Amino acid sequence: MIRAEVALPRHVATIRPRLIFQADTSIRSRVSVGIYTDKSRAFVADNGQVLAIVGATLLWPGVYEFWGFTSDIPNKYKVQFARLLLEHLTFFCIDNNVKRAQMVVREGYFAEMKFAEHLGFQREGLMRCYGPEGASYYMYGRVF
Repeated sequence: MIRAEVALPRHVATIRPRLIFQADTSIRSRVSVGIYTDKSRAFVADNGQVLAIVGATLLWPGVYEFWGFTSDIPNKYKVQFARLLLEHLTFFCIDNNVKRAQMVVREGYFAEMKFAEHLGFQREGLMRCYGPEGASYYMYGRVF
């Protein structure tokens, strides 16, 4: 069983992040830009393992950029996590009158690209040398 909670410092302290969809390579740097808001969630397994921390940043009215970090999610939680995240994404977009949601995924991260598409996002283009490490990222968008 997985539950979603508002992200707290204890979640950030215990996750062993595997980057999924954000150019920022350090989860700890998210703390300084407001990871602990009502717009971020920690997904926690019944054994207490923090599986993921995800959130949304308002760019301007109706447009949000979604970001997230996952640990290596055990196989027994993958389907439930995907369903729960899609449910939270959908409710968030309805509750916040989102017209456009977007996220970036590093080039070559094929599982993460497939996951973004599973969440209903479409690949819009490659942003060359976008990340702080000089890597290229794909922009994914979803219009509601």
